[in-house]
Amino acid sequence: MAAHKGVARLASLYATLERMRSVELRAAATAVEDVACAAAIAATVRGSQIENARAAMATGRRDEWQVAETMRSVLEVRMKRLAVLRAEREADLDAAVAAHRASRLEMEQMERVVERRQAMTRLEDGRRAQAESDDRFASRRSWERPKMLREADEEPLM
Repeated sequence: MAAHKGVARLASLYATLERMRSVELRAAATAVEDVACAAAIAATVRGSQIENARAAMATGRRDEWQVAETMRSVLEVRMKRLAVLRAEREADLDAAVAAHRASRLEMEQMERVVERRQAMTRLEDGRRAQAESDDRFASRRSWERPKMLREADEEPLM
């Protein structure tokens, strides 16, 4: 019984570990999405600054052109940093996927161990119950046998 409880506790531990890996996987995926979203916003703003710079140049407003060009270059630097960050986060996501897959496999293996242990326990319980039944039957029979022999001896022969 203690072994069964130990296996059940171990299975619970594996399930908890799998849930933790699942949360880590979702967090890593969200981090990648956040960086991708920030990069898309930066690209959109950069495109807007390019348009502003062209409009300022066409109308001869040098200050606005200078501001738009400065913003564009700042955004390009930011986009490069975001690209590096995205690559790092995707590597983290790949590691989280591998860890989750491994913990999922371990949990499934542990579930099979628990199922086998439960089947063995049920089989042992069935055998034990059958043995007890057989013992009761044999005991009752050995108790009734002398009584039957006496009754057979006392019967008149015809």
